[in-house]
Amino acid sequence: MLGARVALISPIGTAYIVKATTKDPQLDLVATGELLNESAKRIVAGDMSELETILYSQSIALNSLFNSLTLTAISAPMPYKKDYIGMALKTQNQSRATISALIKSKQEPARATFIKQANITSGNQQVNNGHILSEKN
Repeated sequence: MLGARVALISPIGTAYIVKATTKDPQLDLVATGELLNESAKRIVAGDMSELETILYSQSIALNSLFNSLTLTAISAPMPYKKDYIGMALKTQNQSRATISALIKSKQEPARATFIKQANITSGNQQVNNGHILSEKN
């Protein structure tokens, strides 16, 4: 049970993924897990600055990828231009969505609106949401 808890909830599972993707044999899993745990505590406490930094970094990386794919599309042979342009536009859209999420996170949160609604009937009620059928005698 403890092994599953560590893998699913603790930052150690994420530390394994970070180590695998960075391919850094010197990366200390315990230290990485502790850093992730400290970061999670700050986020739970309301400090979103690290997440904002991640979104910013991702938008820059995606924009760089968009530029690279666009330049490749320009010089690519005709059969491949469409593929590169398609990938470039997908990365541009992801960059836009990431920037939009970052901007939205910095704006004042929307206030909740409470609306009272009462559905009161004094007996059986029938709702017809369709065509009115005419009676034929």
